[in-house]
Amino acid sequence: MVFGFNTDVVCGPTCYHLQSEFLARDRLLQTQVFVTGRCIGKIANQAAAEADDERTHEKLREQHRAAVAAARQGAIEQWLAAAEARLELELQGAPLPWRDGALVLTLKVTRQGHAVVGAAISISAVNAQTEGHGSTDEAGVAQVELPIAESELWGCVLDVHVEWGTARATRRFRLHRAE
Repeated sequence: MVFGFNTDVVCGPTCYHLQSEFLARDRLLQTQVFVTGRCIGKIANQAAAEADDERTHEKLREQHRAAVAAARQGAIEQWLAAAEARLELELQGAPLPWRDGALVLTLKVTRQGHAVVGAAISISAVNAQTEGHGSTDEAGVAQVELPIAESELWGCVLDVHVEWGTARATRRFRLHRAE
């Protein structure tokens, strides 16, 4: 299902065009803010893997309404800045090593470009019903072992969840065989 929202908000001399859409391939709820045709910022949140179209549509509507409210209050820059202060997650190293019945993933967690120490990471393989857990070190890096059969590895979808205090991030990765 394809859905999205477009709203123009005038605040003082500025007209903000807010565009929210669901990017199905990456399961992202994305809102972009434009002024005179130029994108001045965007936020993207991961849609829950188990969410149906109706729930995903509602989450996108909530995100768009928050952007509209911020624009009407003249606080769109603060709203975008708060979104940028979220946790960032990077999968490091390639190819992904598999040894002794486990996939070993190296992940780096940052916030505003700085390493996050002590972030809790959980990884689940959607099609293999398996989980792995770890936490980041002083460099913001964690190595997490995910028990998985080699035959289930390629094409596998991984959901990675990170928590640090009240901040959370979720990313989805699909493993592909190197060609």
